[in-house]
Amino acid sequence: MKLLYKPFGFVAGMIATTVAVRAWRGSWRLLTGEDTPPAVLDRDSSWTKMVVSSAMRGVVFAVVRSVIRRAGATAFAKVTGTWPGKSTEAESREG
Repeated sequence: MKLLYKPFGFVAGMIATTVAVRAWRGSWRLLTGEDTPPAVLDRDSSWTKMVVSSAMRGVVFAVVRSVIRRAGATAFAKVTGTWPGKSTEAESREG
């Protein structure tokens, strides 16, 4: 069953990336009023803007990806009865 999760997890990862990019750009727009975050190699962007943008991106991507992956794993487990990731020792002994 865990092998069946691979394509499911891949699709969830693609969805997470799309959602994270939109969330990062949207939060940047709300914070600064600018349509696009600064590129790392954009000479006209300040160091502060670049660092803040990169930090926001990291946080947003990590949170969105974790939430979507966990939701996908939970849905997979409800449908198949098998958790796709590591189990705790208690769960391993019970089932």
